[in-house]
Amino acid sequence: MTNTAVDYWSINGTSLNQYCWNITTFGGNPRGLPALRGSEAIYAYRPGQEFRAKVAEARTISLDMMISGVDPEDEDRIADMTQFQTNLAALRQLLWTPNSQVELTRRWTVYEGGVATQRTATALAQVAGTLDPEMRGNHGATLTVEMQLSDPYFYSNTLTTTELVPGTPLTLVNSGDDLIRDAIITIIGPTASGLDPVVQVAAEDADGNSQWVRYRGKTEAEYMVRLFCAKSVALSTLSPTSTVTPVPAPAPVSGKVQHYGRPGWLEIAQGSNIITTTVGGTYGTGDSYIDISYRIPYV
Repeated sequence: MTNTAVDYWSINGTSLNQYCWNITTFGGNPRGLPALRGSEAIYAYRPGQEFRAKVAEARTISLDMMISGVDPEDEDRIADMTQFQTNLAALRQLLWTPNSQVELTRRWTVYEGGVATQRTATALAQVAGTLDPEMRGNHGATLTVEMQLSDPYFYSNTLTTTELVPGTPLTLVNSGDDLIRDAIITIIGPTASGLDPVVQVAAEDADGNSQWVRYRGKTEAEYMVRLFCAKSVALSTLSPTSTVTPVPAPAPVSGKVQHYGRPGWLEIAQGSNIITTTVGGTYGTGDSYIDISYRIPYV
């Protein structure tokens, strides 16, 4: 597989920028913004409307492509109809997944601190159109690939801030386009018995807005607090759906979680955030630590 662009798109690891098929446009709705879901509140005897925060809606992006009858690995080979039909069949099989979503990955280069840096982010998507080719000569065609993104964001690879020291602040930078809503906080406690720890993770953004999530454990040695947005069904807390899972344990114990500041348990704002962890209760000593794993969302 030979990529014809540095900033290329791919599906499940297969490039969409090759000699045999290629994305032909830079702009369009793949570079646009998702629509916002939500509306302002209207009250009797009050002029105008009251602003309410919105969330991004699901969206469909369209990739204008061309496909030709050339060998994917040999641009100098003369195009023929058999190779065209082979390439078209391969593209159809790559995109046609009625029972699942594919990983749609895009890459783009921006300046970060004066250095050109390529970003990579992946969305889960499913083909939404009919992939009708319009022939251009005997061995080529153009087509539009429409991809439905139920979750409208492209996400970075998972990043992990490891072994946070209680009482020692650290800076977590969200360089994305929205809040980080699906962080995972892992709390590994000491192996001593009879513990009743209270662990709190707080975040303060660049504007001074603060929030925290607090977990009161029990005697198991290892705990994992999973903070998902609308991707789990164990517990609904206002608008998000979040879970807390002790390891090992037969069932979630979400009643041990308190949170303050935002609808979700922990929603990390854009820009720089100061993260502080505190430990109280009977936490004991020994080999214990707190990790935060997260993905940065891009539109």
